[in-house]
Amino acid sequence: MEDIEKLLAGAPHGDVWKEQTFRAIGHFIDAFAAVESVLRTYLAREIKLENKYADAIVTHDFALLCTAVLTVFNETLERDEEKQKLKKCISDARQLNDLRVKVVHGYWEPYFSAGTLHHVSRRTLKKDVVAEMASHLEKQADAADELVQRLQHIFLRTWTIMEEVESERQEDGQGGVDR
Repeated sequence: MEDIEKLLAGAPHGDVWKEQTFRAIGHFIDAFAAVESVLRTYLAREIKLENKYADAIVTHDFALLCTAVLTVFNETLERDEEKQKLKKCISDARQLNDLRVKVVHGYWEPYFSAGTLHHVSRRTLKKDVVAEMASHLEKQADAADELVQRLQHIFLRTWTIMEEVESERQEDGQGGVDR
């Protein structure tokens, strides 16, 4: 009975924690969706997939999407440094996806301990309970936003270089690059 009274004693924080938790979940899911969108968009562009087919074709689950991006861009990126940066970005994206799975498939107690998440691993069937998830999700949403910037830097730099090469070839009368 004392445990219940202790929990209820924290109830005035409950509404604040609930608001923080739901805001953080939304922020994180939105930021994760941006990472996924960038990967899908630039993969489709790199393989020259027409926009009208992109939604029908680029519907991989996230892990397969990450593998497809690495496979395609390892063939098209010219510098090893850029390939290593992309590999790190994909590793970070996979970690964000692991958290996303917990967020969307877990059981939330938003009124307690600044957002408590209960999740059972499909691999081990062990339950994990983590308190104060709201602040953690906010940090991870910021990390996802930063990851989008890193990915765009890699992808946009690649196309800028290719456009410069194509322009130089056209000026030299050598024709364009198939892109």
